[in-house]
Amino acid sequence: MKFFLLVIFTYLIIMIMGCEKSYKEISTIDPNLNPIDSQKRVYGKSLNNEIEIQSFQNSTLYFPKVIKLDEKLPIVLFAPGWSSQDHSNYKTLLTFIASQGYAVIYAQSPMEYSANESISRFSRVLNDNLVSRYFDKSKLGVIGHSSGGGIAFKVMDYFSKHGYGSAGRFVFSMDPWFAFDMSKEDFENFPKNTKVVIQQYNRHNTTDPRIALTIFDKLSILGDNNCDYQVYLDLGHGYPAGSNPYEQKEMMLKPLDALMDYTFFANQNAYKIALDIGSDKPYKDNLQPVASSYTYDYRCNGDNDDLKSALKGLNYCSIVL
Repeated sequence: MKFFLLVIFTYLIIMIMGCEKSYKEISTIDPNLNPIDSQKRVYGKSLNNEIEIQSFQNSTLYFPKVIKLDEKLPIVLFAPGWSSQDHSNYKTLLTFIASQGYAVIYAQSPMEYSANESISRFSRVLNDNLVSRYFDKSKLGVIGHSSGGGIAFKVMDYFSKHGYGSAGRFVFSMDPWFAFDMSKEDFENFPKNTKVVIQQYNRHNTTDPRIALTIFDKLSILGDNNCDYQVYLDLGHGYPAGSNPYEQKEMMLKPLDALMDYTFFANQNAYKIALDIGSDKPYKDNLQPVASSYTYDYRCNGDNDDLKSALKGLNYCSIVL
């Protein structure tokens, strides 16, 4: 065993020396690490506070400090809200995901009406030779907030078409804005094994909920058992951000934690917490928009040519309750 570990260590040193940029070893390997007993899970609580943070150009990687020798980590991609350039803006969320035993990549917001640059930033990390050997590309989650919550769908669409997520996919979209670059056909061909949760935090002065409801409607092809719409009207649009204690983020972290466990490890105990706490038919849940109440209502279907082009002909204002 000692000889085997020495060979691995020597191999990693050679790889690091050959890289254009020298990254520190991304994890301590522990062959005796015991798996978590899924029957005893309390969702929304940290499993492992020891994490590492690795910086890349325009992106940041959070991951557990200790991993099992024979395992690769499920991958979670996080697209933040418009203008977010600092991963610490979402410290609680990113730290929590890594503490559960996953690798999570934060990509800075490119502030454009497209998902393309965000996809490029995620790809640069995923394609790094040293990092990629620790990732399990068959298990993929995409999380997004606000504008990031909208582009999360194109990010999933793109990486699914490039071989990611065959053993499990999820999208966790929080108060989403438009699903840039997603056409009607893209939604119709969205990977059928994807689990989707959309959370809404506020009715007024933030993102028009008709946008999220339109996205949810387009995802009806996945079936009620794979989609959930969760409404928390008093939390505020910025709820996912910050460095608050986990207990103050329970409405986000608990279903997200369960969704990751259900998607990546097929733990049936997680289903009700992840996908059976909101509404499969949110249009009758008293969410009728009042046009004058929304700061961005005038943009509901695009206020300039670039934004209109990014919407791919979809009408995000047509939901009628």
